[in-house]
Amino acid sequence: VLPGICGAVCPVEVQCQSACIQRLLGAGAVPIGELQRRLSVKAIAHGWAGLKVPAVSTGLKVAVVGAGPGGLAAAVGLLKAGHVVTVIDRGNVPGGKLGSIIPATRLSPADAKAEIEAVWADVPADRLTWRQNTALGPKLTVDDLLGEGFNAVVLALGLGNGVSLTSVCRPEGVMDGDAFLRHTNQNPRHKCPPRVAVIGGGNTAIDAAVAAKRHGAQDVYLLYRRSYEQMPSWPNERDEALHEGVHLMLLCQPTGYKTDDGGRVTGIKALRTQLVAAESGRRAPKPIPGS
Repeated sequence: VLPGICGAVCPVEVQCQSACIQRLLGAGAVPIGELQRRLSVKAIAHGWAGLKVPAVSTGLKVAVVGAGPGGLAAAVGLLKAGHVVTVIDRGNVPGGKLGSIIPATRLSPADAKAEIEAVWADVPADRLTWRQNTALGPKLTVDDLLGEGFNAVVLALGLGNGVSLTSVCRPEGVMDGDAFLRHTNQNPRHKCPPRVAVIGGGNTAIDAAVAAKRHGAQDVYLLYRRSYEQMPSWPNERDEALHEGVHLMLLCQPTGYKTDDGGRVTGIKALRTQLVAAESGRRAPKPIPGS
């Protein structure tokens, strides 16, 4: 659907390129990600990227809730099938996280916007409607949408809520990874404090740690309760963090925050962990008491 964006953010090193037969026959895998990016630039420049829809509509109306990658892909498939689509999103720009939290060094918001706009450029206005700044909730439910005459509703809401370390209110100075990445993308001159801690071992955590380092933090500590090999982040992302000088505190389970008298975070409480056998087959972290 969006080859340029896919080529920029997809982990081609561990997916398509890792299985490329050319790795065995030649000097290395076909650079699929780079080909996707170059094709996208050429397609946009020459007007090839526009989605073509059937001349006659089926008359069926579908609401797609969420304008992130899943919602956009669903909208493309529905439009190609001849249906009438309304995309509903709480934001005012299609793309979801594509144009907001992915670091600009990997995918610039301008490039994401250009490709998304190019795909929809040729779709007639009577086939596609955007309903932005609108969120699904108590004031707008799936039943409400069906009551408006939609034949079906596609839910592509994503997983946008952060996880709290404690049940009490977060102290000042603690942010969700998504919120931090969105802030640094929107404020490229943001200056981070000297010491920053990031909790987690996924791609968002790695991106946040690298962003903090690049925005002025002298020491960035990434706390993860499992081992390096079990980190869910992609290998090239982990390499990027290591090259930036991020400190990896592995086998380390955060349990709470330390704060000053004003309620601002000053530290993280943590326990060491050890990996033990689990029924899932994946060794599980077990906190070491008193550590």
